[in-house]
Amino acid sequence: MDHTLSLRSISTFEDLDRNDLLSLSNELRRRTFTAGETIFRQGDAGDAMYIIESGDVQIRLFGDLGRALPLRKLGVGEFFGELSMFDRQPRSASAVATTDAVLLELRHDAFAGYLSKRPRVALTIFRTMSLRLRETNAMLSGQAARNVDEEFDRSRSWSDRLADAVAQLNGSWMFIGALLAVTGLWCVVNSLLLATAPPDPYPYNLFNL
Repeated sequence: MDHTLSLRSISTFEDLDRNDLLSLSNELRRRTFTAGETIFRQGDAGDAMYIIESGDVQIRLFGDLGRALPLRKLGVGEFFGELSMFDRQPRSASAVATTDAVLLELRHDAFAGYLSKRPRVALTIFRTMSLRLRETNAMLSGQAARNVDEEFDRSRSWSDRLADAVAQLNGSWMFIGALLAVTGLWCVVNSLLLATAPPDPYPYNLFNL
C-alpha cells in the first residue's frame, strides 16, 4: 500500500525522493488501536517502530511502585519505538493510544535493509533519539529530586516539624505585624489608660523580659 504521503509529512523522511519513499512505504503495515489500548508494554520484546498516521499516543514509564510516569505525548507524523530497531532489546517504556489511532508499523528486518542503502536517514533518527533521551533524563532527574524531598519529609520527626513551623512563623510578616500590634497596645495601656498605676510603666521592663 502506498503510504508516501504519510511518510512525506514526517521530517525524518521529507527529503527523500519518491522512489525512496515508495520503497519504504511498501514495508509498512497499517494497524489500528482504540483509545486506551496498549500498543506495547515496558519489557516486551521489541522488533518494530511505529509512525502515527492519525490519533495520539502517550509514552509511559513504570517505576518500582508500579505507578505510570508519562514521558511524552505524540501526535500525527511522529514516531516511537525506534530504539528496538537498533538493539532489539526489551521495550524501555510502554505506549498507549490515548485516542483512536492508526499507526504504520515498520519491522526491524525491513528497516535494517532500508538503512543499509540509505544511511543518511539513520543520522536523522539518531538526532531525534538523542533529543528524546535528553528530555527523558531531565524529566527523570526532576522526578528523582522530588522523590528525595518527599522521602526527607516523611523521615522527619514531630519535633522537627514543630521546629520548622515555629521558624516559619517567626520569619513571617504576620508574626512581625502581630508583634508590633501587641507592643503598641501594651504601650498605650501602660502609658495612657493606666497612667496613674500602670503594672509595667515606661520603659516597660516587664514587657521586654
